[in-house]
Amino acid sequence: MFRNYFRTSVRSLSKNKGFSFLNVYGLALGLTCCLLILFFVLDELSYDKFNTKAERIYRVNTDTKYGASFSSRAIAAPAVALSMVKDFPEVEKAVRLFPDQEYVKKDGQMILEDKMAYADADIFDIFTLPAVEGNLNIALIHPHSVVITESTAKKYFNTIHVVGKTFNFFGDSSVHNITGVIQDMPIQSHFHFD
Repeated sequence: MFRNYFRTSVRSLSKNKGFSFLNVYGLALGLTCCLLILFFVLDELSYDKFNTKAERIYRVNTDTKYGASFSSRAIAAPAVALSMVKDFPEVEKAVRLFPDQEYVKKDGQMILEDKMAYADADIFDIFTLPAVEGNLNIALIHPHSVVITESTAKKYFNTIHVVGKTFNFFGDSSVHNITGVIQDMPIQSHFHFD
């Protein structure tokens, strides 16, 4: 029975080659587009899901209006974080992130690091950034403390066991102590700092 259906289908396809090609090509193109859109949407929806508290994390944006012009940016004034924790009981903790770039001294040469950020000590209470070495509960409580990723530790020291070692930034006379090493941030994160 199946053999008979197969023969009939092949005969029909070979009689109407142009029509058959258009139908098969259209079906393949439609399925391909549908799958690509599905994969794109699934990828977009998976961002920041590595955080165990992802459903409780929010970002404060600033909307500014100057006459007829309107600007929306993913930043807020530094005082907003402290004010929100103080004035809104719904806000348990807040962390400020300030992206920056610095030149790091290594063996007499200057290397530009453009994936740096200044952060409050509470960053590890809010975001899931697993420690490889060091105690993240106290890693950023002292000034000039630095937490780096595994790949940065390997880049500068050829090992991930670097707690207690120091970084020197160009133009800054103070010594920055490495107090922790975290795993590299996942690709599906909306921020990537080293």
